[in-house]
Amino acid sequence: KDILIDTINIQNSYPSYTLNKVIDSQEYKMLLRRSLFFGMSDGARIDEFRRANTGKISHEQIYQTYELSEVRAEKMQKELIEDFPGLFGREAKEGEGKFQRLFLLDDFSASGTSYLKYDKEKEKLKGKIAGLYESVFSKDSKLSKIFDIDNLKVYVIIYLCTQQAKNAIESNFDILEEKYGHRPQLLTMHTIPESFALNPSSDQDKLICEICMKDQYYDPKLQNKHTDQGGTDVKMGFGGCGLPLILHHNTPNNSVPILWSYENSKFEGLFPRIPRHIVL
Repeated sequence: KDILIDTINIQNSYPSYTLNKVIDSQEYKMLLRRSLFFGMSDGARIDEFRRANTGKISHEQIYQTYELSEVRAEKMQKELIEDFPGLFGREAKEGEGKFQRLFLLDDFSASGTSYLKYDKEKEKLKGKIAGLYESVFSKDSKLSKIFDIDNLKVYVIIYLCTQQAKNAIESNFDILEEKYGHRPQLLTMHTIPESFALNPSSDQDKLICEICMKDQYYDPKLQNKHTDQGGTDVKMGFGGCGLPLILHHNTPNNSVPILWSYENSKFEGLFPRIPRHIVL
């Protein structure tokens, strides 16, 4: 039974087969223990995820980053094998000491470029998902030995995601599958529709878009080699996303800069962004 998808399918197909029966089944418990949960950024709140699942998911199944060292991977697999007698009353059979599910968690995506992007000039996939697939599915991969590759399913779970980002990420899944013979699944807990972005053609948004374009409210220093990857300046946010969005822990640079412009900028935003990179 697949932890997320098949559980829903079972309930829809067999209403009498309650969620409790799925959760209490040996198959579910084994699959849950053979799952790993990685954070894609510090915004994934892996610390909160870990505490919320105390007693349900082993700490050795949860890791704060998707960049896994060989030593850490071996420790995770060792803990999996050692847990079998206590959880299932027997030693792990051949092949059971490998992970079958990989969940990649993150809080927010507006453009999708940091997750998966195809560089046409270099004919190469870039981004977090591409990096993980390179480390797991490459022929010379040292990490592939902890996974049941033939039965492995990868889920990218983004808590809050724009439709633009969802389309951008999924549009490159064909290339990813062609290269590695494996296709992940993207699950978004809440999708922000394209209509949410500020639209200069809209009477409702026209005035605020005009303000965003004025030099007095914009500092060219907000642009750097990282924002250049969005293909434009950031007067309407990274990648021109034009979002009027504030998150509780930070303001995404995909929002308009009058909201997030740094404290030391020519114009300070209403909710100054905490930058990931050094701001000179």
